Amino acid sequence: MTQSTPEMEGAARSRRIKSTVRMRLTLLYSALFVVSGSALLAIVYLLVKHQIAGPFSVGVDTGHHAGQPGDSSAASTAATSSGSGPSAALGHFLSQSALALLVMTALSIAFGWFLAGRLLSPLRHMTNTARRISEHNLHERLALTGRPTELSDLADTINGLLSRLQNAFDAQRRFIANVSHELRTPLTVSRAMMQVSLADPDLTLDQLRSTCTDVLATEREQERTLDALLTLAIGQRGLDHRDPVDLAAIATQAVDRQRDIIASHGITVKLHSAPAACLGDAHLLARLASNVIDNAIRYNIASGQVHVTTSRRGNESVLTVVNTGPVVEPDEIGRLTEPFQRHDRARTNSAGLGIGLSIVVAIANAHDADLSIRPRSCGGLDIRIAFPGAPDE
Repeated sequence: MTQSTPEMEGAARSRRIKSTVRMRLTLLYSALFVVSGSALLAIVYLLVKHQIAGPFSVGVDTGHHAGQPGDSSAASTAATSSGSGPSAALGHFLSQSALALLVMTALSIAFGWFLAGRLLSPLRHMTNTARRISEHNLHERLALTGRPTELSDLADTINGLLSRLQNAFDAQRRFIANVSHELRTPLTVSRAMMQVSLADPDLTLDQLRSTCTDVLATEREQERTLDALLTLAIGQRGLDHRDPVDLAAIATQAVDRQRDIIASHGITVKLHSAPAACLGDAHLLARLASNVIDNAIRYNIASGQVHVTTSRRGNESVLTVVNTGPVVEPDEIGRLTEPFQRHDRARTNSAGLGIGLSIVVAIANAHDADLSIRPRSCGGLDIRIAFPGAPDE
């Protein structure tokens, strides 16, 4: 006995739905024809009856005297015979017209079934093509020929959806490959250091201690990577709850945590903080501000500048970070917001993971914020993140 699969059940369900739609269209066409044909037949019948009954209704001569019984009988007979003629003609006309209506109704059903099949043929083609598409052939598209119609608009919409799915699958594959590389590298380095140390027969305690210190540093780097990936996953998942948070305090703390890096690279950071309350997750917002400011410091030039501003504009609370730095082409912005993508020209620090801006994008999306990243003509970036303001502000 053949066991049904989800694909077979889906195909059978599609056939049932398709047949139902075709049947409904056929019945609709036929019902419209029957109603309009019956109305036309009734109108024609009334018009013919009026034209026929008019002349015969005045065919009896009532001007004879009562004393002429023969003439009166003849007139009555003539009226009776003349009255039966139109009635028989009308009855014959009505029966013939009803028979013609039945024949045309049958033809309309056949024609309606054929027409409905032609109208649903592009939809059937789209269904079969969409059923064949999977993650292995997302490059295929629904190709409809002919003039633009509502069905071609539907096909274009589905093609756009398939393009977005293909981009998402490609990005996911790149992300998994990059994560595997980022996680494998410190493990490989740690293993190599341990193997070299153990293979040395003259290994001293100081050398072993130095090797263990290097291994711990590598493990901390791996922990940093895992923490960044966890933050990215949480940001993409969305928020479980929202609390009132002041972006001014968040930005101030983020700048304070970067003081050592700022001093070591001679970067000038100017903070202009005005109260800017929003609803969100304080931990994720702190990570967002830290990543944006860290990116502005790392991708900068010697003795460069970073301007951090928080403000309230209408119903929005805005965090703005503007920095000097190398010139970034506009078409590179989309690439830089993907995980493990870096812009290495004139970089002041090479310790980044290349995942900072992708975390910023995920956290901003989780907070329903409007993120704008624009390259400056003189170099650097202008990043503006507008959050929906807190209701009590």
